[in-house]
Amino acid sequence: PAAPLAMMMEVQEDDELESVVVSNYRTTSSNNEESTNHQNNRRAEQERKKALFASLIVKDRIVNNKYLRALRKRKNTDDAYRFYLENRTEYEDSPAYFIDVANFFRNERNHPYFAERILSNVAEIDFDNYELLKAYAYQLEIENRLVEATFIFERVLELRPEDSQSYRDLAVAYEAHGLCGKAYNIYKDIVSGKIYENGNRRVFNSMESISKTELKRLALKYKEDLVGIDIDQELLQEESYDLRILVDWNHNDTDIDLHVVDPNLEECFYSHRETKMGGQMSEDMTQGFGPEQFTLAKAPKGDYYVKVKYYGDRYQKIENPTFMKITLFRNYGKANETKELKMIRLTNDDQMEVVAKITI
Repeated sequence: PAAPLAMMMEVQEDDELESVVVSNYRTTSSNNEESTNHQNNRRAEQERKKALFASLIVKDRIVNNKYLRALRKRKNTDDAYRFYLENRTEYEDSPAYFIDVANFFRNERNHPYFAERILSNVAEIDFDNYELLKAYAYQLEIENRLVEATFIFERVLELRPEDSQSYRDLAVAYEAHGLCGKAYNIYKDIVSGKIYENGNRRVFNSMESISKTELKRLALKYKEDLVGIDIDQELLQEESYDLRILVDWNHNDTDIDLHVVDPNLEECFYSHRETKMGGQMSEDMTQGFGPEQFTLAKAPKGDYYVKVKYYGDRYQKIENPTFMKITLFRNYGKANETKELKMIRLTNDDQMEVVAKITI
């Protein structure tokens, strides 16, 4: 019996050895496969970043339609203005014409007086067109004509009290104009939900959080101007950001997505709302007029690119295109805060475009 027992032990040892060899082979093969997948993923990520970086170019947005081409052919500014006077009646049903031509005289001919006279036609054309008036008010904000901007936003609120954005637009204008008490009351009504009490207003989830950020900054920065207002102590806790970016637009039920690419080439947008650097994107707004917001509390040095994706809207007409306002804050809520405004004219041809670059 000893011989068969020895043979059985030898067979068992051979089986165990074979099992170890097979197991080691499988482990080695698995490790090699994982290493190959890791390398492939790394290469793919490098190629993605390379392609993304190559696309990060802020292009000059030049409106190049028929009437602007004709104006550019005029030899001097006075001749261009005479040409405008002779042809403006042809475009009375196209409000965007007056915005485009006003920007031509301001930006290309450096003549703000003509630009202001031409822009004033916008309100005269249709004082009941809230979308047109919003675009007009954006331009007035950019030009720091805050008295007129406030007046226009008040009119928009009269026309569209059902939109929470109408309240926030007016609060932003009041604050810029130095009417801090009025701005505080509107912001507080948005945050508390008071504006929704009659049940006839659309609720947008991110509106409360965005307005609360603005309310806290207002309460802390201008508390000496808020005489007679009982300020909630919670609002006096500082909320600051190295970088804060917002987009608003003038057309109802329009879908515009804000994207921000940081120096690590990580892109923050509606389906990737938090970045490794700490960047945060507000909820996606697919209806109404925005806003969408990006914030970054501590921004490492480098270049940050602002991109927008425009999906169009169901009612856009050639004579009344969508206008988007971009607000760029550096050091938001701090003593050295800076603010920059831009307005961009969008068309259905726009898909994804880099609209601004910020260097920290």
